[in-house]
Formats: sequence, C-alpha cells, structure tokens
Amino acid sequence: MLNMAKEYIDGTGNPFDFEYDYGYHFEKRYKAMLREDRKLTDLIYDCLIAQGSDHAQDEDRKQLKKRIKKQYDYVISVRDAHL
Repeated sequence: MLNMAKEYIDGTGNPFDFEYDYGYHFEKRYKAMLREDRKLTDLIYDCLIAQGSDHAQDEDRKQLKKRIKKQYDYVISVRDAHL
C-alpha cells in the first residue's frame, strides 16, 4: 500500500489506480495487513485514505499529490520512529 502511494507521488504509477482504487486495494489487503502491523494499517487508513485518496473527487491532481505526499511522509516518519 505504501509502494502504491509512493508511485502515485513519484508519477510512476497509474494515477487513476490510486485516485479511484486505493481504498479497494486497501480493503482487499486489510486482514493480512492487520496481522502484520495493526497500528501501521490504521495509520495508512487514517492518513492515506480518509485524509488522502478520499479527497480525489474534491481536489485537482496537483493538490491531491501534495496532500498525499504530506500524508505519506507522515506515515513513513511514524513507521520509522517505531522500528
């Protein structure tokens, strides 16, 4: 999930996959992600979906990428601080 967000920020992934399907991909992987790291899973949901991709309809792509980068950087900083 983090790789998909990073590809969106970098412009290497299909923007439509992130903007419209990120939540779907998260839902498909949710149970496995919970087993791996519940706190990180919750953080990804809160930051990259609720405060991120859910805004795809409300913002233009440039604004959304800026939002996702900020949220992604936050998730990475929290993840790295707890390793």
